[in-house]
Amino acid sequence: MLAAGEIVQIDEILRDNMRDRSVRVTGRLDSFDASQRTASISFQNSSMKVTTELLSNVELNLGSLYQFIGETYEQNGELRLKARIGRNVDGLDIQMFLDALKIRREFIKTTMAA
Repeated sequence: MLAAGEIVQIDEILRDNMRDRSVRVTGRLDSFDASQRTASISFQNSSMKVTTELLSNVELNLGSLYQFIGETYEQNGELRLKARIGRNVDGLDIQMFLDALKIRREFIKTTMAA
């Protein structure tokens, strides 16, 4: 069974060297190479590559906001995400999302300590 994907930010993946983890990330689509099936996303001054060969029925539009669920891996010294799920989240209120993520993490931390 595949993990649901821990909600993390791109900068956390890169900073904490989160290799071989199931994650969910949010980012703006900066580029997409259809022949290589590779996208580049960014969020809050951090960016990463996303391989998209497992995705179907996802239309990728440059400049749109996406969430991807998949597994992180290292290729040529660079952390990447192999996406198995992708969805457009252009209507997402970013500040509300970040606030909810902070509250969620605080809740999980307190329940784990109890």
